[in-house]
Amino acid sequence: MPLSDFVDCMPTSVTIKPVTALDKYGEKTYGTAQTIKAKIMERNERLAITGGEEIVARGRAILGAISSPTVTTKDQLTLPDGSTPEILAVQPVNDEVGLHHEVIIFK
Repeated sequence: MPLSDFVDCMPTSVTIKPVTALDKYGEKTYGTAQTIKAKIMERNERLAITGGEEIVARGRAILGAISSPTVTTKDQLTLPDGSTPEILAVQPVNDEVGLHHEVIIFK
């Protein structure tokens, strides 16, 4: 599916702020916010992490188009309700021409 058609299926938007710096206390400084069309799927799911431990994710955000470097787990995600859940993982999805979209798993 062409990216433009895929993005047309996104009913809402999220905001991503990339981390630009960390101070010596681990406090983050964020760059310019980017609003991206998205589909939010809220459902609890268990994820296995390193060491065999499990965590529960609250949902996923499928991002329709990325115009900057890919999202990282250090960035800030703001959902349509104004909440800023922790990003647990980012899964890039490629097609034959490269990055098509990204899936953010959040807590």
